[in-house]
Amino acid sequence: SNLGDGSSEDALFKSSDRKNEEVASFCDMITKLREEHPHMSCSNLGFVLSPVLLERDLSKENVSVKVTIEMEGLQQPVTFTCDVSSPVELIVIQALCCTHDDLGKVVTSDYVLRVCGREEVLQSRQCLGSHEHIHLCRKFDTDIRLQLLHVSAMRHDLARTSEDDADPTDLQQHLHLYSHPLKHTVSRKGLSQLMDAYHNELDIFLQTKWEQHRGMERVAHATKAVCSALSHIETPDVTEAVQALRHAANRPRHTTIEVCPLNAGSRVEAPPSPGRAGSSGEVEAKAERLTAALYELVELYCAAFDADFLPGATEGVVARDAAVREAPGVADTLRFTLHAAHHVPAGWIT
Repeated sequence: SNLGDGSSEDALFKSSDRKNEEVASFCDMITKLREEHPHMSCSNLGFVLSPVLLERDLSKENVSVKVTIEMEGLQQPVTFTCDVSSPVELIVIQALCCTHDDLGKVVTSDYVLRVCGREEVLQSRQCLGSHEHIHLCRKFDTDIRLQLLHVSAMRHDLARTSEDDADPTDLQQHLHLYSHPLKHTVSRKGLSQLMDAYHNELDIFLQTKWEQHRGMERVAHATKAVCSALSHIETPDVTEAVQALRHAANRPRHTTIEVCPLNAGSRVEAPPSPGRAGSSGEVEAKAERLTAALYELVELYCAAFDADFLPGATEGVVARDAAVREAPGVADTLRFTLHAAHHVPAGWIT
């Protein structure tokens, strides 16, 4: 295999002395948030607010939904028919009318609507239909079940405290964990040795054409060793490539039958000549696919974790270009949710 030529250490990695600008940017962001929202602020709720889709315009939608609300003091839940454009605080007031005769003595802002089965509450100043949970209930035609609770009955485990505001934001005491969180798990030298072992097993596997089914297991073990070093991560591409290579190596052998004349009246069949498992081109193609999948796994690992090495260009490995569409050419609305991001380039932060 051409991918095994040369030193894996030189082919795979290059040293990186990057300054960790992400740490400084994160500290600045935390400092600003603490100054704008101290722990005694009314915004420090301590529980999760249900996400909303702010781009949805519900003012023109004349759609009503049934909402079932469980309330303390009532044995059976109450069902309301509400317009999707109705504010959540209005629904809270309607629900309180079922349990209180005089709302003048009730602070309606102290009550929230919690989503049954979840630790999240609807945002009082948002429309009912703008919440993502309500949108999904309408989409999949499921019941909208809520629970009316006083804020004192909610768990406030996420609330910030005075100790949180007093903690330093320079992260010096945790910087050694942040800068090299995996330095005891994998190293540049160790991973290079594993990749060298993998290439050696792969070369032996391709050279022993008559016993490929035996060498396949050694290649699989070498692949597993690389994945184990990378925090036991195995991508679907690696799994499928190993299965495809094993299938090609273990294909039934094709034999050739030779017929030799014995005498004038009879003949006998000679023993079958040895055959090879699969075809040479197919096995080599599957081997190239497995090697490319391993290199992509290393690149993915280095991009996701703060490793002390970076993948370098390797001859014979061509990265698969993802489909790209220019934003001005997209007419349809594109919506997606990004829950978390790691190692965001400094140029992206505004």
